[in-house]
Amino acid sequence: MHLEIRPRAQGDLRSIVLYIAKRNSDFVVAQRFGQRLLDRCEDLLKAPGMGSLYEARPGVRKLGEGAYKIFYRVTNSKVIVLRIWDGRREKDPLI
Repeated sequence: MHLEIRPRAQGDLRSIVLYIAKRNSDFVVAQRFGQRLLDRCEDLLKAPGMGSLYEARPGVRKLGEGAYKIFYRVTNSKVIVLRIWDGRREKDPLI
């Protein structure tokens, strides 16, 4: 089984890291948090059923990491990360 991080999720991660860097004036802290989110995505390879079902989309699950949500789908051969989203936003992302 391998991990696939879709382009939208990669963009989400970049945006999160840049936002944290601006708020903290420290890019190293932001990079560390970005790596923590990536590590959490990699944890899904060990236990692909982690988190809960995302009721709005059949076959999609979500896993929390702090205030952030990782939306993903599992196939026979891979875990596909669809979005990485700030859960403090009013709406969930389009998936």
